Amino acid sequence: MVAVSKSSTPRNKPLLLYFENEYFRLMRNRGLSSLLLATLLVVSCAKVSDYDQYSAYYPDLMEHKYLREFPFIGFPRNSTHETQMELVNGVLYIMDAYDGIHALRNTDKRKVYFLIAPGCTQMTPYSSGIVSDRTVDLITFGKKGNQTVDFVGQQLDVLDELAPPDGKEIPPIFQRQNRQKNTEIIRWEK
Repeated sequence: MVAVSKSSTPRNKPLLLYFENEYFRLMRNRGLSSLLLATLLVVSCAKVSDYDQYSAYYPDLMEHKYLREFPFIGFPRNSTHETQMELVNGVLYIMDAYDGIHALRNTDKRKVYFLIAPGCTQMTPYSSGIVSDRTVDLITFGKKGNQTVDFVGQQLDVLDELAPPDGKEIPPIFQRQNRQKNTEIIRWEK
């Protein structure tokens, strides 16, 4: 304990009253600083739910009338984002995410066709071909007669719309009820 000389206290106040006032002044300042520190801690650790729950990705949209023109069989092209491969009846199918599916002859590994299907993310083999998604539709490619690969059929509006890759919610402006009518999300970009 530090000794306080009588000369440092005010002349007209008793020594006990002086220490009592100093103690309350220090405690009041310490209480305010503790309260400020606690407030800053709570504010800095709080989750801002309005921004954290929505995806940082932006969708590419395509109108139904253009989306329904696909799939069609196109010329071979270079791959940009290969994600999945399936071998069915001597044809190797390679998924090019969000764009379509490459078809290669298994004998010489030469690209034969590019099956254009905007928004495709998955494919599954079946007895004579593959089934793939096209945003909200299911489409089927396979052999018809002696053709290498052909478009077999489709089922419309059977799947949910494409979710953002980060697993968060679609921002309100891009949700189906708020965006342009008759459009579908075909890919997400950062």
